[in-house]
Amino acid sequence: HDKFIYDASDVVINGGTGFDVVRVVDANLDINVNNGFIGKFTGIEVLDFKNGSAAATTNEVGANGSGGNNAISICDVLAITDANPAEIYIIGDAADAVVLTGSWVLQSSDVAGNAANPHVTGELFDKYTLTSGLNSATLYIDSDIASVAFA
Repeated sequence: HDKFIYDASDVVINGGTGFDVVRVVDANLDINVNNGFIGKFTGIEVLDFKNGSAAATTNEVGANGSGGNNAISICDVLAITDANPAEIYIIGDAADAVVLTGSWVLQSSDVAGNAANPHVTGELFDKYTLTSGLNSATLYIDSDIASVAFA
């Protein structure tokens, strides 16, 4: 159970085995696939954007801010977790946004976090799944995140 605080100067964060968390405390950081953010991680199971900032501040995960298709795909989830099937939790607040690409299916809402992992215990998530060929991923998006969109 490793916890990392993300800094834009980080080159690689490898969680290794266990249930590992990357916490983003920069309230102005947008997580775009094209800016190399996703490629910096391996062995990570939780991306935590809950920073306690004012509701007007938004972290956009998979946002299209820098042009091109930046939405999060099954390949991104598999790369971050370094597992197949892959599971990742995205924690945030009402000001945050997530953009997905692919045929993610909302399986259920208000799913309790994994009781074995204290970082997600007490949180409620919307559970999305996607299978593509031999690859399978489950994405748990914090129910507090008001905007989940598809590219």
